[in-house]
Amino acid sequence: MSSQRRELLPLWFICYAVALSGCGPGSAIDHEQEAGIDGYEGAVALTSLNFSSETYMHFGGMYGGSAYGPYANPYTGEASCPLGYTAYRTLGTPRKDYDLYFCGKVTGGGTEPIADFGGAFGWYSGGGLFNPMTGSTSCPGGYLTTQTLGTRNIDYDVRYCHRQHVAGTTSRYRFGGMYGGYFNGSTHTWYVNPITGSTSCPGGFTATRILGTPNVDYDLYFCYRDMGQ
Repeated sequence: MSSQRRELLPLWFICYAVALSGCGPGSAIDHEQEAGIDGYEGAVALTSLNFSSETYMHFGGMYGGSAYGPYANPYTGEASCPLGYTAYRTLGTPRKDYDLYFCGKVTGGGTEPIADFGGAFGWYSGGGLFNPMTGSTSCPGGYLTTQTLGTRNIDYDVRYCHRQHVAGTTSRYRFGGMYGGYFNGSTHTWYVNPITGSTSCPGGFTATRILGTPNVDYDLYFCYRDMGQ
């Protein structure tokens, strides 16, 4: 985990994208020219639908950038999403934060996910930002921990909890999307939660912050619902 931060960042970042972006994993582009690769065209359409309180997302892993190359999605082995899942950018500001994506598929139940979601956690200047499923910077028993963001002197670490889904079983925790802040060149704004179209969680879900230090990092939240054992 990064203990210090600098404002001097590389001028060139790694582009991580799904097939529709036209930019393959690992290709280098000017981060300020990056556009149209985060799935939010689809999110605009989602906000026009009348979702019930039972609408949530199947979780398909995450991927993000670093100074050392991409943090791959364990469900694809690269900076991409599994088939049938959409990549949503939830963090990324030129010369400040590397890009971060989560993979999701809106559902109302009745279909099998590729993974079970077990929460997430991160750090900020004051210490750890805990996973509400465990009350610490850890994952529930039986879940894997995967780092998806973190570069010394640039980004604090973000890690998430997951496990391969077993068909016919029910996951205890539902994933309700994510949202995070960024600077668009003229103002501070947000990558919205694609389910709600805003900086909010679906009904019945709780928002948890896992990144964000004033004047250093932008805030990052995920939404979850504990369905009980």
